[in-house]
Amino acid sequence: TYPRTDSIRVSDAGFRVAVEVLGEDFVPRRWGEGGAHECIRPTKPLTAKELLDYIREGLIAPPEGFSKDHIRLYDLIFRRFIASQTRESIVVRQRYKLVLDGQEIEDYRVVEVKGGWAVHYPFVYQVKPPLVGGPIEVEVKHLQVPAAPLFTQGDVVALMKERGIGRPSTYATIIDKLLQRRYVIERNSKLIPTRLGVQVYDFLTAEYPDLISEERTRILEEKMNAVEEGLADYQELLDELYREIQEKVVKRRFTPQGR
Repeated sequence: TYPRTDSIRVSDAGFRVAVEVLGEDFVPRRWGEGGAHECIRPTKPLTAKELLDYIREGLIAPPEGFSKDHIRLYDLIFRRFIASQTRESIVVRQRYKLVLDGQEIEDYRVVEVKGGWAVHYPFVYQVKPPLVGGPIEVEVKHLQVPAAPLFTQGDVVALMKERGIGRPSTYATIIDKLLQRRYVIERNSKLIPTRLGVQVYDFLTAEYPDLISEERTRILEEKMNAVEEGLADYQELLDELYREIQEKVVKRRFTPQGR
């Protein structure tokens, strides 16, 4: 279905897809009401493997540039959607206590997941074998961790939503641009700033702080929304931005203090 949306509402057509896949395990959940679009979901009751079979048999014609990455993405969407329309899972957890040099640590681990949505979306719980009581041998590892926590792509999107930066149709594009321009790299699903990214950030925040601040971005988003809603003229907004860039960027480059 339409991919440029953050809606989570499930339509009646979505229910029909889910019930074909789940049968008696179908538990309808609407998840929301209203909105121009529904959630991102598969339009046919086909798993990723079945979709590949249909393509190989010529029953479905893939678009130009179709690749394995598209199948992997489809698989995630299919699994997540079907998981949202079925029964609860039973999660078996084992509580344990570790004692080392007189210090005690209590925690738990997931040792079994039974049925329900986790069968279709098995990425939430990391199942580990149960621990057996008694003495154990431990391996000491020395690890270096960054002073600040690293973000995943999902963390960045959540932060942009919280601070009113960007919109659903641009979240992914913004992160893609950062990766394409090598301002950040991705390792183990974490985004790590590169030396180039840090240098660009330091330069922009030092030279043009009022143009790239979060507050400035929010104001620009509000003006763009006003244009979209017919409350402002786009030509006037473009003229305003042009004059501002001329004054703060172009002219400054040719002054003695400009760099």
